[in-house]
Amino acid sequence: MAHVRKRYLTLQILSRLKFSPVVAICGARQTGKSLLARELLKGKIPSISYRTLDKKGERDFAISNPDSFLSQYEDNQLAIVDEAQKAPELFDAIKARVDENRKPGQFLLLGSTEFSLLQNIRESLTGRMSRVRLYPFTLAESLKDEKFIDWNFNTIKKSENLRFRRSQLITFLERGGMPGFFSIRENTVRHQMIKDWLDLTVQRDLMRIPKLKLDYELAYSILEKLAIIEEPTASEIAKSLRVPTLKVQTHIKALSSLFIITQVSPHLKSTGKDHWYLLDVAFVKFFGGDFRRQLQTWLLNEILVRNSMRQIPRKINYFRNSKGSMIDFILSEEKYKVALQIFDCESVYDRDLNLLRSFGGQFEGTILFALAGTRQDHPKENLYVRAWESLG
Repeated sequence: MAHVRKRYLTLQILSRLKFSPVVAICGARQTGKSLLARELLKGKIPSISYRTLDKKGERDFAISNPDSFLSQYEDNQLAIVDEAQKAPELFDAIKARVDENRKPGQFLLLGSTEFSLLQNIRESLTGRMSRVRLYPFTLAESLKDEKFIDWNFNTIKKSENLRFRRSQLITFLERGGMPGFFSIRENTVRHQMIKDWLDLTVQRDLMRIPKLKLDYELAYSILEKLAIIEEPTASEIAKSLRVPTLKVQTHIKALSSLFIITQVSPHLKSTGKDHWYLLDVAFVKFFGGDFRRQLQTWLLNEILVRNSMRQIPRKINYFRNSKGSMIDFILSEEKYKVALQIFDCESVYDRDLNLLRSFGGQFEGTILFALAGTRQDHPKENLYVRAWESLG
């Protein structure tokens, strides 16, 4: 199959299965969870057994007879349950089994809905389940580059080597990293598949979220605005669509629970409200988002995938000054802080870097990166202009 690629997260899943009795892989529909569990874990785990609750018969059985459903799995097998959130009754049965036997690596649960929002699931497996999140392909994964490289920004600021070509990045910005359609070259076919994905997810999956009165047309409009609006906040979307902010916030929460959008909060010293980004850059392209929003969405996915592989994830924020100028991402960890400002042009003028300089002045020791089309150095200021693809 053309879209089959090794996933960096496989190593993290295998590691979690060595220590936790239950591991959950969550992520949006068609990000590759099922394929990873069925195919990519083969040969790495002695015996696996896969069942999906997408099938009505399996789902009904799991709901009405959860203990009997689990008895279908042999003791020495990794029991994989796909779309596990569709049978909440199953989680109490899993809890009972795990409490009797804390052996690691018993269950692998896949879900396209945030488990923690479902109270009976959250309470059942507290302290018993380890969670990982599967995102769309990174640029490297899409190109079958199997070597996972986390970013060392002290190395990146010195290196002159680029891992990828500009043409490869531009192609990725157009096609995105969704396994189901990233490899389709024909634009019209890919466009229709993206539309089908959005229709299925928004009109069906979103409408099935319990206890919420949702409007799929409004949800679709919110996704479109997130691709094109300058500042992707709930209040700005509400103003643009002329609907109450609270109503937009309710829909955003629901879209987030299906992993369709991702939140980036303002920095502690920043003005502004939470920013929201689409799951994949292909959706930005579909809705007519500009080059800058494409770069933001792609880079955020690269950051999130690397965070999913880290023992202690980097904190992700954005920075907005009182005049409304923004640094796209502030990455913080124990040892240092990195500011990443994206420019959608080949080169930047010295005055364009003043916001980064100002942030560096407030937070001494921050590594300052401007991402543009060409390379420039300001080493005395700990400020570096690097090509977009230097962070691929």
